[in-house]
Amino acid sequence: MKFRELINQPEVVLTGSLLVQTLSSGILPTGALAADRKALKREESQQLRLLLRDIIYLEQNSWQKKLADPDKSERVNSVKKLLEKTSVRLEPDIIKLLQNSLKKLESTKPADGNMNATVRTFRHEISDAFQIDSSPARTPDAGVGQNLFLKDCMSCHGHAGDGKGPLSAKLPKAPSSWLVSDHLQSQAPLMILNTLLLGSPGSSMPSFEAHYSHHELWSLSFLIPCFPFLEKLGSRQLQWKKLNSATKEILYKKGLNYSFLARRTDTELLNWINRNIPESDRQGWSDNTWKEILRGGAVFSSELPRR
Repeated sequence: MKFRELINQPEVVLTGSLLVQTLSSGILPTGALAADRKALKREESQQLRLLLRDIIYLEQNSWQKKLADPDKSERVNSVKKLLEKTSVRLEPDIIKLLQNSLKKLESTKPADGNMNATVRTFRHEISDAFQIDSSPARTPDAGVGQNLFLKDCMSCHGHAGDGKGPLSAKLPKAPSSWLVSDHLQSQAPLMILNTLLLGSPGSSMPSFEAHYSHHELWSLSFLIPCFPFLEKLGSRQLQWKKLNSATKEILYKKGLNYSFLARRTDTELLNWINRNIPESDRQGWSDNTWKEILRGGAVFSSELPRR
């Protein structure tokens, strides 16, 4: 491809030695366009993950009422800068929507009762606008997630996921307990995946992106919310398997799929269950039992639609 043909493609950005080589020869090296696009996509993906991480931080800390004004302002400013870098490819109306939501977020004080809802809405808008990878390409596997946990998580988070692993006392910041309801109520599998990909600044939690496939990390991300009822996982899977197909179809039509479950915290999922599963289809199960069936049964069943 000639350089003059290349500059008419606004989606292509050349950098470093590739740009020098192209300018000097007038010809783009074979395979370089695909390689540069791939590098650009990786960079954009990293920026989006960082953007999502800041939003997740705001959502979790506002839920737990731990968000102070200076901390909130710092995170919102970070979100604004990352959004400026990543929104250039979006349609103008979508950019305007995100900018308006960001302004609303800026004007909302941590002490306001609607801070968490404002951040949560913004998170969903960001995920939709950028089509962030919110659905696993393969069915999550509880066994794969368990193996990863035993290999790399148990030493800090403990065998039961209670944050009391053999190394926990030696860490500067205590590992999260996956059994504490407040933690899971403000966590969604997509948030957990994002932490596994990026690590957690200010803690000993590293990034695992270079060490495991997305299938392995998704499997662990869906398994972690199951820790409070891990001993019931088998029975929850059996309950989902025995659920009649007509009820499952109703749930699918109301939006139950992998992307939906990946992006919902336990609080959001419980609210959805309460609104969308009629009493006649409840099987006598409580909202919490339904939550466990969807988290521990439906997710690992290979029956759910992707989106």
